[in-house]
Amino acid sequence: MAEETASSVRRVFQAGLVLWLTFCMILMANAQQDLGSTETQECRTSGPHLTVEVDPETRTATFTCDAQLKYLWPATKKPKEEFTEYFLDDTCNQTGKLSSKFGEGTTLRKNEDKTAASNSLKASGEMPIAYTLTVARLTDSREKAFFKCAKAEYSSLEKTTTTTEAESCVVTVIVPPAPTPAPDTCTPEREALSLTITKPGENATFKCGEKNSTLLPSEPRVFSEDCQTDQALDAAIPSAKLESQDGAHTLTVPKLPKAGTVICYKCVDQADKAAEQCSVKIRVSACGQSAVEFFGFNSVPTGRERGRGKLLLQNQ
Repeated sequence: MAEETASSVRRVFQAGLVLWLTFCMILMANAQQDLGSTETQECRTSGPHLTVEVDPETRTATFTCDAQLKYLWPATKKPKEEFTEYFLDDTCNQTGKLSSKFGEGTTLRKNEDKTAASNSLKASGEMPIAYTLTVARLTDSREKAFFKCAKAEYSSLEKTTTTTEAESCVVTVIVPPAPTPAPDTCTPEREALSLTITKPGENATFKCGEKNSTLLPSEPRVFSEDCQTDQALDAAIPSAKLESQDGAHTLTVPKLPKAGTVICYKCVDQADKAAEQCSVKIRVSACGQSAVEFFGFNSVPTGRERGRGKLLLQNQ
């Protein structure tokens, strides 16, 4: 009996030991991965120039300069921890304002806490220097900003700011373009979205933007064409139904009304309903009404997009 108990204890101990060793190996692998990723983000005199990309979600990018490259170009006078300019290309001669290109609130700051270094480097003070670029907004197109890690201090007054490959390393920061909203998304930048329903059973689907995700008026009401006067949806279009799911709003009209009409919804900021507005106007034709009659004799349909009940027109 005692031998069986001892054997059971040994098996439990061995199983626990295996789990502990496995856990330690996972931790070591993760640590090596982290160090490896840090290595690829460091600009060194002995290595190739560094390229990093701004994360479109956080709008940030972080890079480090080799411990021997203590200065970042172009630099501002005060404070030394903040930088307001960037180079326009990899020749690092002409500069531009970060705020002018990427909006007010764009910052580039020294952040030594993000530097991964061994204890020996920390003790000697030879730590690589980390910098974090945070852009206030993404532009419509892909952009690049250039910086230089250098041994010498930067001087914008001196034109002889060229350095050898052994004395510097160029950092290229790629800033991706802002994501293009889907054609059926009503954003503050768009201001207005027009949809049409011309056949029984058609529907029109739209979404509100991230900044203006609140839909007005509340279901089951709707604004008239002026986007001010609200009424019951079934009073405007007797058979119409609006369904909302996962941020998408779908208006379905099983039966066209006797008279053509235009209804309106608003996508607004929940905190400030007067700000970040975008109006969605949906034109619903009358039963038996032709497209020319519906859109007016001065408008001639030149093409159709049948998905989601849209009709694309061109005034002639």
